[in-house]
Amino acid sequence: MKKIILTLFVMVVVMLGLDIPVKADEYSGKDTIVVCEDGYFVVSISETDPATNFSATDSRSTYYKTSKKTYTHYNDNHEKDWDVVLTGSFYYDYITSVCTDANADYHIYNTTWQMNYVTPSYSGNTARVDYSFKRYLLGINVATVTSYFTLSCSPNGTIS
Repeated sequence: MKKIILTLFVMVVVMLGLDIPVKADEYSGKDTIVVCEDGYFVVSISETDPATNFSATDSRSTYYKTSKKTYTHYNDNHEKDWDVVLTGSFYYDYITSVCTDANADYHIYNTTWQMNYVTPSYSGNTARVDYSFKRYLLGINVATVTSYFTLSCSPNGTIS
């Protein structure tokens, strides 16, 4: 009897430690929700590459990191309209940090929206993307969303 109880206890402990899959459209605890006039955005940041030690010169190590930030636009019915993904590449050494590259991509999920422009850039320790999307109904522009967002790396490698 003790063996059965112990086995059941171990099974419960193991099951509690397992990850439970969720739908991709659900928000993670790290997401930020921003409400705007025509719907809302969900902002998420993910580090795509772990920090790698790039060099050890002058007794100081330099690390390299690539991260992404995604802005997803939803409508009032909680359906995805479109998203913009900014990817930034950074070097940091705990004294300073610098952005070395910025790329941007977009996806349209609601065919009433069209991309007007998506333009990445970088300067200092910050990657930036300027974007504009337009919504058309029956060939008439009924909404325009124009904005930008940034992705930065601190000297200690913290992405924001």
